[in-house]
Amino acid sequence: DGALTYIGIRQFGIEAEGNLLLTTLIHAWGAGPALVAAKLFSSACGLMLFAVAVYRLLAAVAAACIGFAVIPWIALLLSV
Repeated sequence: DGALTYIGIRQFGIEAEGNLLLTTLIHAWGAGPALVAAKLFSSACGLMLFAVAVYRLLAAVAAACIGFAVIPWIALLLSV
């Protein structure tokens, strides 16, 4: 997800990112640091869900990431 986002915003501009919080961070910190921070935060949240054995919620969040982030970026990048 992070690599696809980085490639996508490099190719199409920051406006291609649909997450307003991430877009704000990218404007403030730059693409690399903002994406690393976002991925570290999401990884920490995933680890916390795993640590407290909330597996169904963890699976739902992973599926949402694939559905709302990975697939749209792949579709956009393959369309050019």
